[in-house]
Amino acid sequence: MKQHDPGLTDPQLRQLITAHLDEDEFCRYVIQRDINGIALDLREAHKDDFFSVP
Repeated sequence: MKQHDPGLTDPQLRQLITAHLDEDEFCRYVIQRDINGIALDLREAHKDDFFSVP
């Protein structure tokens, strides 16, 4: 970067910036996906319970 100074108009640099993943956001996404699956499984397992709300 220091040697060639591509600037923000360089297509390869813009692609790298766009493809960057924030580790915290990715971790939250994976955890939320897992929690959603668990919640759906619990809901399905208890849908016929007497005290369940539709």
